[in-house]
Amino acid sequence: MAFVLVQHLDPKHESGLGALLGKHSRMPVHEVKEDLTVEPNHVYVIAPNVAMIFASGQLQLEARDGLGPHLIDHFFKSLAKDRKASAIGVVLSGTGTDGTIGLEEIKALGGITLAQDEHARDVLRRGGLCRRDATFVSRHVGVLADPRELVGDLLGRQCQVDTAGSRGALGHA
Repeated sequence: MAFVLVQHLDPKHESGLGALLGKHSRMPVHEVKEDLTVEPNHVYVIAPNVAMIFASGQLQLEARDGLGPHLIDHFFKSLAKDRKASAIGVVLSGTGTDGTIGLEEIKALGGITLAQDEHARDVLRRGGLCRRDATFVSRHVGVLADPRELVGDLLGRQCQVDTAGSRGALGHA
């Protein structure tokens, strides 16, 4: 399983996420500045001022023109299209609804969707997903939990993927 992080950033803002994760992860961490083939047990962080899709086992960069604030939806839709039931999408706290449409597509194609629970999100900040109604959550979010519980769920799924011998790809917002 690979971990791909797509975050909301002002196009001119440099992110320190890759460097921060690199100091604390045992997995190699890559800031995606060019198209890359995804490898298991690696972490990939989107570079500033680009959009990213997942296609044929690769992270591919695109201009972000015309996407507005929906970089996560754009990535999740491509992940769902490519990986279908093998796609996993995770949405953590945020300030908008980006990611919700992509989660719907992942779930519709049989993939796994996870989101930070409302209590944990409230501790950080009220996000767009919190404001979605209970119907959305019940239909499109498979696991709603505290971030620590989401990690345990993902690690359990990684063991299942490793045992089955197939490659999984995870999109994370």
